[in-house]
Amino acid sequence: MRQSGILAAAGLFALQNNRERLVEDHLNAKYLAGRISANPNLEINLESVQTNILLFTPKTVLVEEGILRCKEKGLLFSVGKVNLIRGITHLDVSMNQIEKAADILDEVFI
Repeated sequence: MRQSGILAAAGLFALQNNRERLVEDHLNAKYLAGRISANPNLEINLESVQTNILLFTPKTVLVEEGILRCKEKGLLFSVGKVNLIRGITHLDVSMNQIEKAADILDEVFI
């Protein structure tokens, strides 16, 4: 791999400067998972949310359709495993944005 030092530098910076910040991302993911769990048209295993990664299943539409509807409202997700939507919280996503994301999910998956 060429220029792997650039990638290594990014990893070192994250380890040295963002470890405490990662706790906030995990809390944001737990909050969003709780909101997803409260939506009867979405399914999530709350015990599986141990980091900032969320995997959940839409019950009323196909994964791709749900992702597209969210994208139309400015909320980005990707395909997880089969029949799962994948979302990630990170340092560029505030708690206010997490709350807005949960509101959008409730609008899309009614």
